[in-house]
Amino acid sequence: MATEVTPADIEAAVSPTITPAPAATATMEIIPTAATQAAPSSHPAITTMVYVPSEDKGKKIQEPAAAVGPTDGFDSEKTVSTEKVVQSSCAKDTLLEHLAPLVEEGEKIRDQFAILKDEIEVYRNANKNFKDSLRDIAGPDLALIEAKKQADELIKELQKNNDAPVTQNRALKKTFAKEISAMKLEHNEEVLTLKTELDEARKTNVEFYEAAEPISDALNSATQGSNTSNFEVALAMIKSLYPRIDLEPISQGYAAGTTGEQALELLNKVYDLAKIVAKDSLYPDEENEE
Repeated sequence: MATEVTPADIEAAVSPTITPAPAATATMEIIPTAATQAAPSSHPAITTMVYVPSEDKGKKIQEPAAAVGPTDGFDSEKTVSTEKVVQSSCAKDTLLEHLAPLVEEGEKIRDQFAILKDEIEVYRNANKNFKDSLRDIAGPDLALIEAKKQADELIKELQKNNDAPVTQNRALKKTFAKEISAMKLEHNEEVLTLKTELDEARKTNVEFYEAAEPISDALNSATQGSNTSNFEVALAMIKSLYPRIDLEPISQGYAAGTTGEQALELLNKVYDLAKIVAKDSLYPDEENEE
């Protein structure tokens, strides 16, 4: 709490004969008071703050403030306001006094932390260099290299074993596809061959009947142009006209029934016979000469 100062003390405080304390300098701060005054006065009221430095560590100690001004209309409310200002200022100074050591300590800790961080980095670099030096001295680990080599070979062998069935499967598929294609081609060729032979047999049969029809027309003029005698009749007529032609195999073959191969063989014989008959019909003079 600020102590109330009497006019005599104020006069003594602002007197030119004031002697400052040893090793200390007094500073004065003049704070104008509020413009509104309770009592009328022709002179403005002035409040003077006197700070006297303390001898303890050079820190300031705020002395009680004295209000300087005319004694007329001195207001107690102004005194209370002045005391509050003084108390607030004292509290700030006290807080600063307590914070200053903490700030200094924080700065010291920060500096120490930076130093420690640098030392850790130096230690890490030294440890890395030491390990590199040990590796250079010891050289490559032959056992580790050999183990790695064996592991690589084992992996390659496993991959090869896994790829072998796949490769075999692909090869079998290709082989089967080729065989199936070859079988299809062979079957198609056989079918085409049989079809061609059948067409030739039909053609030969037609030629034979065409060659035998003039003979039938000559023997039976009543049915000329419409003779459709069966095969046995045609053979009999040919036998009578051409005794030197042996028709017995053909007759027996057709009478006993034949397989596909025998039928083709008989058709070939009939075709040869038809050619002989046609030749004799077209060139009878040559037959007589023979």
